[in-house]
Amino acid sequence: MRGLSNIMIGWLKGLAVTVLSALLMSSCCETIHEHPDAGCAHITLTMNVKKSGPELYTVIEYDGSNKTIYSANDYDIFSRADMRSTLAELLARTAIDTDKWDMRLSWELHDGTRDDIRRGDSRLIERKSELIDYTPDMPCHTIEFEAPAGQYTLLAWADFVPKGTLDDYYYDTTDFNALLSDAELRRECSNNDQRDCFAQAYDFTIENVAFAGDRRHYETTLIRPQGRYVILASDFDSYSRLTDTPVEENRVEVYYPSFINVGYSILEQRPNEGQEGLSYRMHPRTYDFEDRRMICVGDDYSFVNGSISYVHVTLGVFTPTNSKLSENRNIEIPLYADKLTVVIGKFLATSGGSGGIKIDDGFEDEIVIPYAREDE
Repeated sequence: MRGLSNIMIGWLKGLAVTVLSALLMSSCCETIHEHPDAGCAHITLTMNVKKSGPELYTVIEYDGSNKTIYSANDYDIFSRADMRSTLAELLARTAIDTDKWDMRLSWELHDGTRDDIRRGDSRLIERKSELIDYTPDMPCHTIEFEAPAGQYTLLAWADFVPKGTLDDYYYDTTDFNALLSDAELRRECSNNDQRDCFAQAYDFTIENVAFAGDRRHYETTLIRPQGRYVILASDFDSYSRLTDTPVEENRVEVYYPSFINVGYSILEQRPNEGQEGLSYRMHPRTYDFEDRRMICVGDDYSFVNGSISYVHVTLGVFTPTNSKLSENRNIEIPLYADKLTVVIGKFLATSGGSGGIKIDDGFEDEIVIPYAREDE
């Protein structure tokens, strides 16, 4: 009997252990189901801004009725290596007067994916703007926040604003899905470097958080959503033989007969609005190369749709007394995001005579520049 009792006691103890183990496992599984992680992670998110100027990408040389398109890498044939390096040095950079301008960084942080934002199903965690230090090679700003596991989207924008203010200036940033450049300000802009801008849409996922306060770090870089072009007149010598007027005292009128992209969506990462008939004016600028002097008679940015966009420009150069030096129509310029396109030709002066500059009567019909696309 005593042996039987010991067997029964052992069996009951085993049963109790089994039941207790089952209960503990059930309780653990239920806890995991209700709380898949230990709470919020501590997130640091760094936004860098690509400060270096747009890379020289394409050079288009126009000579009479002929044009030649060079990639930057190929622009060393026919002894053009010195000009290529000087172009990169003079033009492919951003020169900002930091005594007058600040870099402004603006961002929206969304709890959800880009599709959630499109459907209106995301939650806006934060929208904010800060002035950041522009002097480092790669300006940056880091934000910190607490967040549980999930998918998140950052929409970020950087531009230049008058010193000490966070207010919109060259760009209306009220809606990150419909940013718009100011047509009047670009018309009179004396230095296009300060119209530079940068954007990024960045998706990131916070994986399961092992413990509350678990630290995570994410990083992204804002780049230019625009392409820049510069038009250089190669006929300064001809101009100098016609007049003693300093070339910088003349006036250039640049007109877009067709659309140019003026609006941009950070969420979609593409232009979303164009404008027809936009124009701007500038004074010619002098660039000295090793073997010749060139005159800048056009300089602007445009948002780029996809890998390439095209703009058409008509430009006229006028003396201080409003006499027309030259007019060139329908110049087609390819633009690439975060790249620089340079167009070179005889755009400054076309004819002359004693006592000043004269214009051929039929000039408007004679000089038409049929820039064709590279794929034609």
